[in-house]
Amino acid sequence: MFRVVRGALRAACPPAMRRTAAVLSEGGVVTALERAYYRQEFRIALLEKEGQEFQDWFCELARRAFGPDFEPIGHEGAQGDQAADGRRRSDGTIFQCYAPHTVRADRVRRKIRADFASALRHWPRFLKHWVFVHNIRRGLGPTANKELDALGREYPAVKIATWSKPELTELFDQLELADCEWLFGPAPSAEDLEGVTPAHVAEVIGHLEQTKPEPGREPLAPPSVDKIEKNDLSPDVLDLLRAGKRKDYLTERYFEKEPGPEAGERVAEAFRQRYASLKESAESPDDIFAGLQRFAGHGGSPKHQVAVLAVLSYLFDRCDIFEDPRGVVPGRPV
Repeated sequence: MFRVVRGALRAACPPAMRRTAAVLSEGGVVTALERAYYRQEFRIALLEKEGQEFQDWFCELARRAFGPDFEPIGHEGAQGDQAADGRRRSDGTIFQCYAPHTVRADRVRRKIRADFASALRHWPRFLKHWVFVHNIRRGLGPTANKELDALGREYPAVKIATWSKPELTELFDQLELADCEWLFGPAPSAEDLEGVTPAHVAEVIGHLEQTKPEPGREPLAPPSVDKIEKNDLSPDVLDLLRAGKRKDYLTERYFEKEPGPEAGERVAEAFRQRYASLKESAESPDDIFAGLQRFAGHGGSPKHQVAVLAVLSYLFDRCDIFEDPRGVVPGRPV
């Protein structure tokens, strides 16, 4: 997707957050914020899309990565798509997508067996590679993997593979900036970052206050530089936090002036509860951050997205979402 250009990034942030100042694609200079934004949009899409929506998203991703070599396969009345969501003409690959709302081992096994058999029946002269594309967060279980192994032994002439997060990330990395803009919309620009107002931040906080949690007892502590390294967050997430930090003073001002002394703790408690839920599902730190973005109000205008990052940055520093190597450190309440 992007060719990295090394450079010093000097800003009022800890050394762990300093990284490449800009990246290039054929479309021109891409800022670190744009790059981080699109990577996170890709991560969120991969986590949340299900069923037909996931299939359509994958086909558009593959079409833009492979160009004319990839063809989405549409439905033809009663014949359907003949067990092919898409194909790659150059190497005889048939892609079959699967993104269930609920994962059930035997259902996945039957899906694999039935779709492969149907692809053999409908594409006998074309099929050389068969790829099962999924977004199951913890990967395919032993039942599904054993079924894939069995098919490989039964049909050695067809190369069988699965694609999930690692392979789809590689596909995403082939995209140009224009492709990302088409898939995910415009990324926040420097003008958007500077144009965020108290009203934008108030809208985000208002959305969070609708969850109506009871105020927590833990005070909002001052920032910890070590917290970033402790959680093994990616450079892209650090760039998003850094962008939000430029405007997190608006969050602080909101809590100081607007709703009363318990408002900050109500919002912080909502984040603590959501963080605990995401952590229990054994998601990666970057996936947890993506979940918190969705919770805070993912979507909307670029300025709205910067306001979401401003609230996240403020709470990342001051409440116990993500691990803090210091343990509990008293801080001033909002």
